[in-house]
Amino acid sequence: IKKKIYEMTKHPKKFLPWLRNTKYHKVLSNKFKQYDYVVYCHSFTDAQLIYGVDGFTNTLEWLKFTMNKLIANNKKIILKAHPNFFLDKKIEYAKWDKEIFVKYFGKLKLNKNILIIDEPIDNQKLIKLLSKKCIVITHHGTVLLEMIYNNFKVICSSSNCIDQKFKISNNWKNIEQYEKLLEKKWENLKYCKKENFYNLI
Repeated sequence: IKKKIYEMTKHPKKFLPWLRNTKYHKVLSNKFKQYDYVVYCHSFTDAQLIYGVDGFTNTLEWLKFTMNKLIANNKKIILKAHPNFFLDKKIEYAKWDKEIFVKYFGKLKLNKNILIIDEPIDNQKLIKLLSKKCIVITHHGTVLLEMIYNNFKVICSSSNCIDQKFKISNNWKNIEQYEKLLEKKWENLKYCKKENFYNLI
């Protein structure tokens, strides 16, 4: 099992075929350790409520709420665009997603507390540069498993592809719960128990 997990996290393109056409850029910044949160963006146009409801009507609403809350709390944030945003321009949904991302979040580049990663980079390289006390926020998806495997504390929605019975993350079922999680300090959030993680895998 451990070997399989290692392969999945080190070579995501092998297991996630839709990423095979994404060309990664080098990670150049050496200032990643100063950030409190890394927020992983999702598609704004595809399968918005496929895993159920959690208080947000779509991932754009969720991401705007997340960023506004963290900014108000004066947190240092990395906002990472989804690799799908950089697929071939002929892929219509990728074009829409990128346009939405730039429209709503491009102006945040002016905020000195925010680093926007708006080009595709290898997440494994990013992981090595993050502080181990950097809190991971994602709505759903496989990056949740990748970050847990690398010993980060993760906040994510209970409306997810992963059954909540495995108890692998700090999750919310409504906006009030989510807001409380965003207010918590790193030391008050839970790590995933390795036993739970391996049971899920």
